[in-house]
Amino acid sequence: MSNSVVCQNPSCPNGNPPSRLECPTCNKLGVKGSFFCGQECFKSGCIPVPITISGNAEDGTYNPFPNYSFTGPIRPVYPLSKTRLVPDHIPRPDYAADGKPVAEARRAGQPPRLLTPEEQDKMRRSCRLAREVLDLAASHVRPGITTDELDEIVHNATIERNAYPSPLNYRNFPKSVCTYVNLFPSPETQRSNGAVLRSVNEVICHGIPDQRKLRDGDIVNIGECW
Repeated sequence: MSNSVVCQNPSCPNGNPPSRLECPTCNKLGVKGSFFCGQECFKSGCIPVPITISGNAEDGTYNPFPNYSFTGPIRPVYPLSKTRLVPDHIPRPDYAADGKPVAEARRAGQPPRLLTPEEQDKMRRSCRLAREVLDLAASHVRPGITTDELDEIVHNATIERNAYPSPLNYRNFPKSVCTYVNLFPSPETQRSNGAVLRSVNEVICHGIPDQRKLRDGDIVNIGECW
């Protein structure tokens, strides 16, 4: 097989055959030794991180889905904080009360509409405000902070700008921002596992901010729409 290398998983269950499947994250980072012969081989090479959250922990947190078959070590850490309030003077989208985006449903299948110059100016202003809020939230990302605390920062910064945090109650989403956390093994763990870097991508999108504290090495994405 041309343009291929043998599978580089030290514990390959298939005997390390030629492979063209490379971990995309490792490729971006320039990390060598990340070719696998298949998805199952890639999964078998993931570094297990022992985490057990079932029932109530000593601090009162718990995993609300103890019987769910998770693919990796991250678990939700509940309870969620109470729904954050939006001042009455801030205009609300149609889904703010019942979670149903009626206007969005009506537009489904319709051709794109060109914005007027005035609407374009409003769009630019919204983008600038969103960028300000996300930059502010990013400046607070550190080990020990919870994603719920990041949600509070985003929520407060949004209403300070007289805007509605659009994720809030959109299709009953309970928070003002989405947070996605990917675990990344430490350099020590990488070296002790044949220098094969393995990223365990857990929360792909629409992660609900909760009581989980960020750890050193976590990769965090913060997403909101205006």
